[in-house]
Amino acid sequence: AAKVESYSIDREPVLPVFEIDPAFMADIDTYLEKYKEIIDAGRCDKHGTYRGDGFCHSVAYLCHLTFEGARQRYGEELTAEQTERIDFELKTICRMGFPDYFLIVQDYIAASRAMGSMVGPGRGSAAGSVVAYCLKITNLDPIKYQLLFERFLNPDRISMPDIDVDFEDLTKAHDYVEKKYGASHVSRVITFGTMAAKSAIKDVARISRVSIDESNRLTKMVPDRLQNEKGEDVKITLKNCLKYVPEMKKELENGPDINREVLRYAAALEGTVRQVGMHACATIIGRGDLTDYLPICLSKDKETGLDVHTSQYDGHYIEEVGMLKMDFLGLITLSIIHNCLNLIKEHHGEDIDIEAIPIDDAPTYELYGRGDTTAVFQFESEGMKTWLQKLRPSRFEDLIAMNALYRPGPMDYIPDFVARKQGEQAIEYDLPEMEEYLQDTYGVTVYQEQVMLLSQKLAGFTKGEADKLRKAMGKKQIDILNSLKDKFMTGGAANGHPEKVLDKIWKDWEKFAQYAFNKSHATCYAWVSYQTGWLKCHYPSEFFASCLNCAKSMEEITKIMDDCKGHGIKVLSPDINESADHFTVNKNGDVRFALGSIKGFGANVVEAILREREENGLFTDVYDFQPGRGGEMFIDLVTRYGELYKNDTLSSASSLFGDMEEMKPERPPLPDNEGEMDIMELLQREKELVGMYLSSHPLDRYQFEIKHFTTCKLADLSNYVSECESKKKTDKVYVAGIVTDFKQLTTKTGKPYSRTQLEDYSGSYELALFGKDHEAFMQYMQPH
Repeated sequence: AAKVESYSIDREPVLPVFEIDPAFMADIDTYLEKYKEIIDAGRCDKHGTYRGDGFCHSVAYLCHLTFEGARQRYGEELTAEQTERIDFELKTICRMGFPDYFLIVQDYIAASRAMGSMVGPGRGSAAGSVVAYCLKITNLDPIKYQLLFERFLNPDRISMPDIDVDFEDLTKAHDYVEKKYGASHVSRVITFGTMAAKSAIKDVARISRVSIDESNRLTKMVPDRLQNEKGEDVKITLKNCLKYVPEMKKELENGPDINREVLRYAAALEGTVRQVGMHACATIIGRGDLTDYLPICLSKDKETGLDVHTSQYDGHYIEEVGMLKMDFLGLITLSIIHNCLNLIKEHHGEDIDIEAIPIDDAPTYELYGRGDTTAVFQFESEGMKTWLQKLRPSRFEDLIAMNALYRPGPMDYIPDFVARKQGEQAIEYDLPEMEEYLQDTYGVTVYQEQVMLLSQKLAGFTKGEADKLRKAMGKKQIDILNSLKDKFMTGGAANGHPEKVLDKIWKDWEKFAQYAFNKSHATCYAWVSYQTGWLKCHYPSEFFASCLNCAKSMEEITKIMDDCKGHGIKVLSPDINESADHFTVNKNGDVRFALGSIKGFGANVVEAILREREENGLFTDVYDFQPGRGGEMFIDLVTRYGELYKNDTLSSASSLFGDMEEMKPERPPLPDNEGEMDIMELLQREKELVGMYLSSHPLDRYQFEIKHFTTCKLADLSNYVSECESKKKTDKVYVAGIVTDFKQLTTKTGKPYSRTQLEDYSGSYELALFGKDHEAFMQYMQPH
């Protein structure tokens, strides 16, 4: 044993060195003197070791950028509160040894914006930092919204900062970082996918050659929620399922041998690594070549298709081995906002600074109050719409609160919040001193920051202790909570507060704090939501066109188009003279379908059409655009005419009658297609080309019957069936739709069955029919 080498891969943080502006370094002595007090606060690390000149230079540059940014954000003269907060944060950052971290983050965010890519206003706890706000890492004032720095960095505990950033274009952000620091200094982070309960059963069943139907039956025995004999929720694992799910327990004890084997092996394999992948957003930036610090492999980047360096330690261990991990996240909403601003500029000639829109815009709050929030970031669900209609938000703080409350757990507090907002329930505070921090949420504790601020005000907690309390309550760390309760009771009593009231406050916190949300994150995302709501309110056509440009699925497109219809905005079919490669808005305020979204129209074709239109004007008729529109016979006629015209042009110079119009090839007459193609065939061709019905829908003639005789939309049918299966009940459901696809198939035992695709306004559903049902109904399952 003594021969075995003992070593540790853990190390102190090894941050990249930020390259400081040479113009600043030319006068470095002046700045070192100017910011001496802050530099001295972080001059030595936690072991008392001097951090060196390079560190001091980074501190001075960070201070310089912060105070320059503060003057831009707050004005030339800072208030005492602003100065004190900035001073506290800078000293904490430098004491922890992270000036370069903030310099690196502000640099790649500024670079992304300079490249024309939008960056989010912030996310997570980093939005509680005034230094980050002054550096334009975040875009909301933490002092104004009572966001706390210590929620981000605890001054009593050194841990790596974690600034997550939302980008419109991730590829540009990654490319910049690789060029700035060197490709060998940058990597992504590996992920290990493990077998969950259901996937373990399916994998083992497949290897054991169990039928798909039997595999599905065993998988469905795993419930969505599991409780023990005491009615307490327990983790959904196969071990617990075999213990608490009678049906599965019976299968293990008395089922067929092959099924028992599947369950035993699945239980043994559950939790083991099934595959490796690449983390969607984690990025490492190192001081040197990362192979000196980490084992590196290659992974495929889904965005670019290129192989990229990837750390073989997963995200849980990156900080422990001293590496700097940053999260680069792609947020499609930023693309929607940016695209919408471009369309507004194109259509109205207006340049809008989306960060400077009025935050007290009454029509925008009325939009939220109507529940008109389809495609409005974070407020799209039907449940949220219902609560918005009851709440009728009238200020930004209402949106922050709803963003935080509309989650499992905190949702139970929404009725009280709404009732107090509407004056149906009295707004009460256990102590008058609590009003300062609870008035924005009508006396309801919603945020972790409220608990932290109140613990400091009521019981004299330090900033670090307040964050420790927040974390202990969120993670139910009983021992820590017990020690902090003693301090809370003692400190509260010393401030003259009754013991009984303090005890009630503590119990309320214990009950709710595990659900309390990070206000910093809720505030940033409420702001992004407000931006989309404001655009939808004031520029609906451009907003809808932008949403359609960014939609990823036909379901999204259908939902947005339905919302367009509800707002009286038409989505027009593609037009060779008006459509662009993307969805646009015409002079009438209608959305024009994109040429680039027509099936079979490649980018080269679209580009050629647009270039021709730009150089030679609009197409005058079908002969001006060859090959033309119409049936195949007409295409042949036009093609033949084109050949004759081409030959005539080539020979006109030597032809005796070259300039005589009557001698030129005669244009074939346009075919009269009226009556030759019924409306269903026209709509079907339309759907084949653009992926949906635009001019009308085949079900339009049956709207009355659908409205009065159906009980479920096809898009909701899967959930309805699953709910019936989980409750082990049968029920009748009435749906209406058209058959869009039909397949007659054969089971493994040689018996015929069919799969039929039904479609209505909401979506589609596949219906499988076996045995007598298949025989009785297959004659009706003909696609339209």
